[in-house]
Amino acid sequence: MSSAWAVTAGPLSSASPTSSRPRERPRGRQRRRVARRRRRRPRSSAHWSDLAFIDGHPAFALYGFGTTDDVTHLVRERNLTAVNNALLVDLTGQVASEGIGSSIWSGAGGQTAFAIAAAYAPGGRAIFVLPSTHRVKGALRSRIVAALEPATVVTVPRGLVDYVVTEHGIARLRGKTLRERVGELIAVAHPDFRAELRAEARRLHHV
Repeated sequence: MSSAWAVTAGPLSSASPTSSRPRERPRGRQRRRVARRRRRRPRSSAHWSDLAFIDGHPAFALYGFGTTDDVTHLVRERNLTAVNNALLVDLTGQVASEGIGSSIWSGAGGQTAFAIAAAYAPGGRAIFVLPSTHRVKGALRSRIVAALEPATVVTVPRGLVDYVVTEHGIARLRGKTLRERVGELIAVAHPDFRAELRAEARRLHHV
C-alpha cells in the first residue's frame, strides 16, 4: 500500500501483506478525502501535450497580470484589437459586464484597461460581443437596453466603445452622434424588442 493512500485513506491495517483479512473500505471523512485526492489527478494527455507545445515555442509568451493589463504597455501595440464580452449595452453605448442592478457576477478584469488602450493605440479598436437576448425566469429579455437598471455598474463608458456585435450584426459607434448610436444599436437588437427600444429612445433621449 502506498504512503499516499495511507495518508488519504487513514492508518494502515495491522494485518501483514499476505494476510487474507479483507481491507476495510474508507468511510465518511476518509472517503471524501480519497475522492478529493482522485479529483486532483493530472488531466488528459491532450492537455499536457498542449502545454508541451507552448513551452519554448517562439509564437507564445506568458507574462504576469501587471504586464498584460498595463495600459502603458498596451498602447504601444499597433492595431490592438480588444474583444470582450458584455452582459448589457444601453442605447448610448455604455457597457455593463460585471452585473445587472445590485447583482454582481464578476469583476472588470482587464476589460476597462484594454478598452482604454485600444482608444490610444495606433489603429486600435474595442469590440464588445454579446447575444441579443437572455432569459430571466423563462422570459426573454433584450441585452440591448434603453437604459441600465439602477445600481448597475458601468464597466466601460460609451466613449471607449467602438463596436458592439450580436448575432444580428455590427453596431459601429466610434465618432457617432447619440441619434446615430441609437440607430446602430437598435439595428443589432433582437427584432422582437426593436419597436420597444425605439419608443424608449424617443422618451429618454428625444431621438
